[in-house]
Amino acid sequence: MCVGAMAMADHYTRTNLQDKSEKVIGCVLGQRTGRILSAMESFEVSFKKTKEGLAIDSKGIENDLKLFQEAYPLYDFVGWYTTGSRLTPDDTHIQRTMEKYCQTPLTIVLNPICEKEQRDLPMKVFLSLQDVPFKVTSDEAEAVVTIHCSKYINNDDQSNPAVVNHYVGMISAVRHLTVRLEVVIRFLEEVKAGRVNPSPEMLRKIKALVNRQPTMDSSGFKNDFLADYNDGLLLSYLSAITKGCALSNDTMEKFNLANSGRMRGGMGMMGMGGMGGGIPLGMMGMMGF
Repeated sequence: MCVGAMAMADHYTRTNLQDKSEKVIGCVLGQRTGRILSAMESFEVSFKKTKEGLAIDSKGIENDLKLFQEAYPLYDFVGWYTTGSRLTPDDTHIQRTMEKYCQTPLTIVLNPICEKEQRDLPMKVFLSLQDVPFKVTSDEAEAVVTIHCSKYINNDDQSNPAVVNHYVGMISAVRHLTVRLEVVIRFLEEVKAGRVNPSPEMLRKIKALVNRQPTMDSSGFKNDFLADYNDGLLLSYLSAITKGCALSNDTMEKFNLANSGRMRGGMGMMGMGGMGGGIPLGMMGMMGF
């Protein structure tokens, strides 16, 4: 569902920037295993406002479903998604329309407006218009897609592709956090010196921030941090080895190709009972030396 959630958010972002619309609708495809529904893919649905409410393009849904099921024969229609803070009467009307394609369609409501203190994903899932629990996970294929989306090509030099690593974003976040902490420290110094009147609300927020710091000194945090750090070093080491092996293999193949004539000559000089004129370097490359 990780890639599916990203597709829903992308649908809203594009529509909001182009048409200033706060409402988007789409269909969700996935698999049903017992009482567990897995939302894997999604596609957009066009609609228009009428006097009776929102009217969706049923013909377009049928055509897109046919195309999707040809590409993903294991996926079925499992529900639909929309945006908003809650279900509306228009959503209830659309729910009845979606029941033509599935007896109990899943309804995913994505709230584009997040509260400042909100930590959970701004999303709700309904089944038969009843709130149900859900979990966002990603399989191996979705992880590959996510990593691929983080790559880009430098327009100044098309031959030099660059990778936007996840750690680059983390480094940028830490730098911004450092700048903000310096502002907080200066504020506390000014309050202590009596040059600024203390704000109880601000001091409570700073205290709440400081109270979270001792968790970083726990043994569990250190073990997890060292494990992630070692994994990162191992991945970097393996990638360097893989790149070196690929370059070595490419060089060996070119050397063998350039010296193929000498190699055949050296093989002709070799006898069955001994080394003869010796093994040429090209032959050593083919033998795995």
